[in-house]
Amino acid sequence: MILVCGEALVDLLVDPQGAELAAQPVPGGSAFNCAVGLARLAAENGIAAGYLGGLSADVFGRWLRARLHAEGVLPASATESVHPTRIVAVSRDATGEPAYGFYGDRVADLDLPADALMLCDDSPVRALVLGSFPIALEPAGDALRRLVSREAGRRLISLDPNLRSALTPPDAVWRGAFEACLAKADIVKASAADVATGYGDAHGFAARALADHASAGPALVVVTEGGAGARLHHRDFSLTVRPPQVTVVDAVGAGDSFHAAFLAALARYGPFDRAGLAACGADALRFPLAYAASAAALTCTRAGADPPDHASIMQHIGDAVVS
Repeated sequence: MILVCGEALVDLLVDPQGAELAAQPVPGGSAFNCAVGLARLAAENGIAAGYLGGLSADVFGRWLRARLHAEGVLPASATESVHPTRIVAVSRDATGEPAYGFYGDRVADLDLPADALMLCDDSPVRALVLGSFPIALEPAGDALRRLVSREAGRRLISLDPNLRSALTPPDAVWRGAFEACLAKADIVKASAADVATGYGDAHGFAARALADHASAGPALVVVTEGGAGARLHHRDFSLTVRPPQVTVVDAVGAGDSFHAAFLAALARYGPFDRAGLAACGADALRFPLAYAASAAALTCTRAGADPPDHASIMQHIGDAVVS
């Protein structure tokens, strides 16, 4: 199992039309999207997808829980919270890039106890995925950082900062929380825009992350750059991928689809532990990188976060160029 830890919320896709305002609610949240993306790729890649996060007992929370169940995501520990579901208004610019407005205080996605999940040695969980604002906002942040600290070195840990400036705490607080997880992570997947917000130059951040954590921390860092593709940084090499060209509806959830597909392909075809990642050559990562870029591109052809299945990715993977 790959267990995704973090937020599930409702994205309200907003489209102003003159004096009217059209809005469509869709499930969202970086962790929710990634868990669904993994579940849609599970059968072909020999994995199961799990979810750990706070879900409200309100109508939206029950809807999100039902959607996870329908997608085949296993709720390893989904706390039922008395707090409401977070609502996010999502608008799009002319290029399809999303802008977010967050609504709700004391919401369910942060409602995790410190001992939210205790994994035993024979647990089927082989990897943990986390990031976004819950790692820095309490009480979820404390629970997730404790989980990472307990499981580092025992299970693969993949981290996506997925910065949302409207929600993240002051820079020093966010940076401390993120770097506590970064020091324990094996993989970092980050958008260039997110890294630029938190650290400045994205590829400089990747080089520093690899150099600063030589004996622990990330074995590889993948920086996504939207339609320009992505670059994978390893201590011994780097790879770039150019995604298939598609007609973009919006980019909501594209990074989450990339993350899910990359991990699914690693689990099936590539090294899936820290030692294997640190020692592998470039050829071992070419297919996972192309697979991930194709998944992200296909997500951009659909409104909202709607990750593709394996068959759809394989139809387009030949158009992804890795060098």
